[in-house]
Amino acid sequence: MDFRLTGFRENLPAYLDYLRNERGLATNTIFAYARDLDDWFTSGFALDPSGITGWLSSRKSGGYKSTSIARRRAALSSFCRYLRRQGYIPNNPVTAAGRTRAVKPTLPKTLNEAEVVRLLQAPDRTTIKGLRDAAILDVMYCCGLRVSECAELRWHSVDMSGGWLRILGKGDKERMVPVAATSLALLEQLRNTAAAPLSRTSNVFGLTRSQIWRLVKRYSVAADLPRHPSPHWLRHSFATHLLNGGADIRIIQELLGHARITTTQIYTHVALDRLRSVYKLTHPRA
Repeated sequence: MDFRLTGFRENLPAYLDYLRNERGLATNTIFAYARDLDDWFTSGFALDPSGITGWLSSRKSGGYKSTSIARRRAALSSFCRYLRRQGYIPNNPVTAAGRTRAVKPTLPKTLNEAEVVRLLQAPDRTTIKGLRDAAILDVMYCCGLRVSECAELRWHSVDMSGGWLRILGKGDKERMVPVAATSLALLEQLRNTAAAPLSRTSNVFGLTRSQIWRLVKRYSVAADLPRHPSPHWLRHSFATHLLNGGADIRIIQELLGHARITTTQIYTHVALDRLRSVYKLTHPRA
């Protein structure tokens, strides 16, 4: 059956509310689904198996990555399941369109420990701005925070005496993360140098996600790193360095706030690759 999209665009706000209130999806995930569905609405393809296949194929020929195509398919399938439950369509046409090729997971990009040290030392801590930037980099690496978690951190979530951060992660799931002594010292200095008294609900760093992205890029250049990392590299490095140091993967899962252990297990591949490279470089018979 051929359904055109114009009749379903009006259902999008209710669907997004469903994702937020009933499914409990993270805000960034909802935004991504909304963008993917907007791409579908403006594509002009029919909501049937051949139309869906045509849409995905057109995105592939347009140079979209396989991960992006797979997410678009998942977004449309989720929307169609919602429409079917609401009685707007008799079935989910995405399932009849055939599956896209499985996306091979890519290994997380990380910095080695020496590179992390150079990055963390790059800000000029004698200035208020440099002190803030140093605290951001240190907290992101030492606590394994997502960039959104760092941007949204409030002072009431910082337990200075106990050495903990209370983090509200994806899907509004709360977790407690221990804070390194270096991070605590920087946070204490930052709080003491505030121009005005801080309330418990004050934002700790006062920067947006995009501003933190640019900050990490800028200091990676200042640190003369061979690669310019994104903020998420610091989170990947946090997990990989813990694993290399002997931390239990279940503990790393809790610290990262992963819902599934399979998400965390990708870091074991990074550690194994490092072991393999060291073995090949050092063993006489390798």
